[in-house]
Amino acid sequence: EMGEIYHIFVSGRSSRVGDFVLDIKEVSRVNGYSCPASVAVGLGTTSFRSSTIEAPSQVIELCGGSDLVRGIWHKISGTGKTMRISVCNDETDFDARLSLFSGSCDGLSCVANTRSRCAEQNEILVTTEVGQTYYLLVHGPDSFSIGNYRLDIDESPINDSCEVAPTLDLSPAKYFGSTMSAKLSTAIECNK
Repeated sequence: EMGEIYHIFVSGRSSRVGDFVLDIKEVSRVNGYSCPASVAVGLGTTSFRSSTIEAPSQVIELCGGSDLVRGIWHKISGTGKTMRISVCNDETDFDARLSLFSGSCDGLSCVANTRSRCAEQNEILVTTEVGQTYYLLVHGPDSFSIGNYRLDIDESPINDSCEVAPTLDLSPAKYFGSTMSAKLSTAIECNK
């Protein structure tokens, strides 16, 4: 703590004596407990493991209104690609939710959110803007829902041409996407 006086006791083991070097350095503390202290997430497809167990309870303006929650803040840099953000995996052990914001910590704007860990609406699919900073809060539905999580971010190019069009499985399935960043074009025919 700033202004606090700390005493350091140095001793040898089993009455041993000798010279030593005590190297004290100032290190910035990044804990993710607040938006300004957001933990940066690497670019591209990545996974990040953390926990909300030690996070303090805070009233936070989420996408659906203010709630008292405990969570960890992450900072993501936009790359112009589509990102699928999820905590639905075997390492997440509580009902984790995701809330994604743009803007600055003093003026956050909701981009998207999830309502559960592994049920419907359990991931965020967003096309990011190059250079835009996004803030992601991993939290529970209330301040009692806490635990460990693995945050997965899968990044892929924007699918607005035949060259990057994925092959879809024709068995019954749901596919989610967005045309927000697609180029304006007339109907095209792909010869694949």
